[in-house]
Amino acid sequence: MKRLYCLIITLTLLCGCSSASHSSETDISSVPVTISVKKEQTEEQTALSKVKSSSCPLLECDYYIEKDFMSYISQPSEYSFDGEISCGIVPHHLTAGNMIAGFFDTAATSQQNTDTVIIIATKHYSGVSSLCTTYSGWQTPFGTLENDTEISARFIDELSASESSDMLELDHSASGLIPFVKYYFPNAKVSTLLVEFSADEDTPERLSELLAQICTEKDCLVIFSIDFSHYLVPELTHMHDEETRSLIEAADYEKIAALTDDNVDSPLCLNTFLMLSSALGKTPTELDHSNSMLISQISYTEKSYPDGITSYFIYAS
Repeated sequence: MKRLYCLIITLTLLCGCSSASHSSETDISSVPVTISVKKEQTEEQTALSKVKSSSCPLLECDYYIEKDFMSYISQPSEYSFDGEISCGIVPHHLTAGNMIAGFFDTAATSQQNTDTVIIIATKHYSGVSSLCTTYSGWQTPFGTLENDTEISARFIDELSASESSDMLELDHSASGLIPFVKYYFPNAKVSTLLVEFSADEDTPERLSELLAQICTEKDCLVIFSIDFSHYLVPELTHMHDEETRSLIEAADYEKIAALTDDNVDSPLCLNTFLMLSSALGKTPTELDHSNSMLISQISYTEKSYPDGITSYFIYAS
């Protein structure tokens, strides 16, 4: 079934992508899933998750294009950050591939003993449930990227996330970042979680609390895969980005929660990043800001922007 969706990659070049609540592009509600009842994590469950992982086929990086990826890592954006990066925000729109590579390069330099990279990503497609994860590992161009099944099991058991490998492989917000994880953190494992726009309002509180606890137990890098302003003309994009920047600096959770695609594709993920940063005693630092028009250097008057432009921020904590 996933092959039917591979053409989606062509839509991520210059146009934006909305969260599931704003789009009916794809409904994969027919995908079979396993939903675990929330319960206390035990050694038996951990062992079961490892067995399950070993029986799962590896997922593929359908959004990987060798020529493009090599250009990203050969010329990553250069960022400066004092200290160790524990969490950060990167785009998933691969037009911003150099920015993504720049963050990973900086994070890998700051935190060389990372056990696990955790990706908390915007969920773009309806179906299955509002929170999705997988026990599967990934087959990348740089070798197998193993799943940290203990963390994935905690997403299922403690957050009532559903297991859906198809959804994780389909959604570029997670799968598009996987080659960067394996390239820059070759010895780390990965755990991924998709968060839909319609997830429960208390998701940032619950998820940030869980992530903060995990970060005390393992050397983790938590990456929030978020794109910002969508579908607007350049002047309005700039206005909404300025508003978003001010709300991030103020950590205004209430106003961020009410934002739409004009500002950010996942207010829930953004608030989780801010709450996790606070729980870890970190202050978010803006490393970069751009948009698809500036990166492509194609004038907005061209026909390359039928749905407007997409903007990007890089943050690190």
